[in-house]
Amino acid sequence: MLGQSLVVYVVEANMADISMCNNHQCPLSSTCFRFLAKASQYQCYFIMSEKEKQKIKETGECSEYWKCETEEDLEKYNNYWRD
Repeated sequence: MLGQSLVVYVVEANMADISMCNNHQCPLSSTCFRFLAKASQYQCYFIMSEKEKQKIKETGECSEYWKCETEEDLEKYNNYWRD
């Protein structure tokens, strides 16, 4: 491998390979997997515009929402990324 680079990514078990949400003011955050998932060391987050945030507050709906209301829901999503 002379002259080449090798990049190795280690993915921890139970880490979601998704873009997460970090909108702490979102009324849906307590039941959304994108907010509740365990972040990896190099986690990606999506950024919502103020207009999108306002729409969520007004309508209670989000196009990025992944319903996760119970421990079973959380386990279901976490198991999705396991081997």
